[in-house]
Amino acid sequence: MAKRKIAEFSTLREEKNAFYDRLSRLDWYFNFSDSAQVWRKGKQTYDSIKAEAYSVPWKTTMFNRFWEFAYLSKEKPKKEDFMS
Repeated sequence: MAKRKIAEFSTLREEKNAFYDRLSRLDWYFNFSDSAQVWRKGKQTYDSIKAEAYSVPWKTTMFNRFWEFAYLSKEKPKKEDFMS
């Protein structure tokens, strides 16, 4: 039982790390591109990540914090803020 809990925690931690990294790499400013190709790719990626984010509460929180960082000039979220 203890090994299973550790494995679940490790998996969740890895999932949070991976999602944080995806949000960090996301082009949050694709809307300002002059290139239709860049805009389309950015919109597609943004919509995909947003749909995934709104399916899991902790992902929603993380997504919203990055959105606030990008568009409301809030402080960049720190990875450790989401690891508990």
